[in-house]
Amino acid sequence: SGIIVVIGSLSCAFMPRLGLILLSRELVGVGVGIISVVCPLYVSEMAPKRFSGALGSWFQVALTFGILISYLSNLVFANVIYDFRWMFGLGAIPGIILSATFFFMPPAPSDSYDPSK
Repeated sequence: SGIIVVIGSLSCAFMPRLGLILLSRELVGVGVGIISVVCPLYVSEMAPKRFSGALGSWFQVALTFGILISYLSNLVFANVIYDFRWMFGLGAIPGIILSATFFFMPPAPSDSYDPSK
């Protein structure tokens, strides 16, 4: 899902026509939708039982903080030539971070479930 966000964000930044930019935005939306389901689920499975609800709700706080950061980055690029392309391109950074950290995360307990036993 992080790779989907990276591809979509960079496509938004470099596509020449509006129709292709809109398709790229749809791709970003799919990636963010997957992340919005998978990340809280993973956190709730990995957290100790007494913290799983609280840590799962921190996803919403992090999401709200990310929206604030996006507004601030848009403010920085408000007077730059091709400002919207920079804004779309910066959307790839969270996807790169998510994709890079994926390889260091331990498997969830549900990954070890064997239905044949």
